[in-house]
Amino acid sequence: MTRRALFPGPVAVAAAGCARRDRPVGFAGLAFIANSEGRAVAAVDLTAFAVVRHIPLAANPSEVLADPRRPLVYTLVPDSAELVTIHTRTLAVAGRVRLPSRGSTMRMGPGGGALWVSCQGRRTVRIALDHLRIQGDWTHPAEISALDVAADPFGKEIAAAASADALWLIQPGAGAPKSLPLAAGANTLSLAAFRRDGRTVMAADHDTAQLWVFDTASRKLVVRLALGLRPRYFCAKPDGGELYLTGDGSDALVTVFPYLTEVRGTVLAGRSPGFVAASNSRILVANPESNDVSIVNATNQKVLAVAPVGKEPRAIAVTPDGNYALVLNSASGDVSVLRLANLGARPPSAAPAAPALTMIPVGSRPVSLAIVEV
Repeated sequence: MTRRALFPGPVAVAAAGCARRDRPVGFAGLAFIANSEGRAVAAVDLTAFAVVRHIPLAANPSEVLADPRRPLVYTLVPDSAELVTIHTRTLAVAGRVRLPSRGSTMRMGPGGGALWVSCQGRRTVRIALDHLRIQGDWTHPAEISALDVAADPFGKEIAAAASADALWLIQPGAGAPKSLPLAAGANTLSLAAFRRDGRTVMAADHDTAQLWVFDTASRKLVVRLALGLRPRYFCAKPDGGELYLTGDGSDALVTVFPYLTEVRGTVLAGRSPGFVAASNSRILVANPESNDVSIVNATNQKVLAVAPVGKEPRAIAVTPDGNYALVLNSASGDVSVLRLANLGARPPSAAPAAPALTMIPVGSRPVSLAIVEV
């Protein structure tokens, strides 16, 4: 598909007018950005680095995910208790799914066959994407605070749902959610994540600063790892070989080896680090108090650069080619584009270069983004 076909008429002219000959090529794709106070999703052309359309919604969105198989992105709209689908070619709303109650978070199932959503009222639902309808609905003893989905060791879809003090495994067709053996009354779970092969599931305990690791098949505890911080944010390396965590009580980034079930190490990564994202070679840590992003070499865990961005940087995403990072600045309502290509190639004696490329105004309080190749 050509860019003229993707952005017909005035939109194509606007995008072309924003491009400069001396600007890097960019990435052949779009970023879809949920504006939590703008009742819209902004579509950003990543070759022109410009907004090509604001897609209006009935209420404020909270999260957006890309479909790995279809030309769609999914937007969670809590106030209207619905999931809205947006077509990535027409840049228009393509459909809606009514949720049982206000949605709080969502995760894509393995291979893009289903989307899982946790909802208020202690419920988790599974939406089959081929038919775009709910095909599973589970109730929990408490409200869900974290959710992840994977394929188990036998290749079957499985979800992990965590409340403040409990963790459950859910499998379609296998009955009620099954609880895992956490210490009763002693937990404040903030995160839940499967290892990439689905053989273990990890739950981060905020108050005790620990990572609990369970065997998925037996549901038995494997180990508890001391983290040195109270975990609040995490992401996995794209190849699944490392897990990165930040949180309260330390200006640090902690790296965990999920296959070895051990902590690799800790590195200072800014002031009160928050959201974290990664490519296979770079780790990016948002520092909302200092309005910058720390960029860490994933191989040697050294800080390569500290890039000034907009006000209150939050969510970060890296383009699939690893060349650019997009940073959502929630207070200033814009996106900072950071160029990662060749970062770290300077001589060791040279000062790290801040890789900021451009800033794109996108709307009011951007909170979530998804990148789609076109």
